[in-house]
Amino acid sequence: MLFAGGCAVLALAIGWGRAASDVVSGMPMRYVLLSVPTLCATYFVWELYAPVRPRRWLQAALCLTMAVLLPWNTYEGFGLPGRDDVGWRGWYVHGMTEVEQDLHDGVPRLQMAARHREFLMHWDEAKLAAGMRMLRDAQIGPFSQLRDER
Repeated sequence: MLFAGGCAVLALAIGWGRAASDVVSGMPMRYVLLSVPTLCATYFVWELYAPVRPRRWLQAALCLTMAVLLPWNTYEGFGLPGRDDVGWRGWYVHGMTEVEQDLHDGVPRLQMAARHREFLMHWDEAKLAAGMRMLRDAQIGPFSQLRDER
């Protein structure tokens, strides 16, 4: 019960914290991963306390569900072989390639934030620009090359 309560508090805290920063687009799909501990806890409680027959049905249903969803999940993550314009991987590779190219070309920080806000931080362009400055000042990764308007 304590673990389930902790999962509920975590979900509420994330929802509360995210509600103030991004009221337009809702929760990103990556937050679905945070429900996995609750699913695992439910499975183990069912495993410990359910009668044998329903327990077997739950195991079979969960296994079948995961087997059916695996190809769809793989497609959503990687897209199609040889095509970088499909799936989350393609979206990420394309976006980061454009960011790195603009860094290499010397595009100024505020212009970078305006160009790439939809990819990097769509809910707050000013915070994105400030974060880019912090990355440049700390000499982190490709942002060490970032130009600032003077």
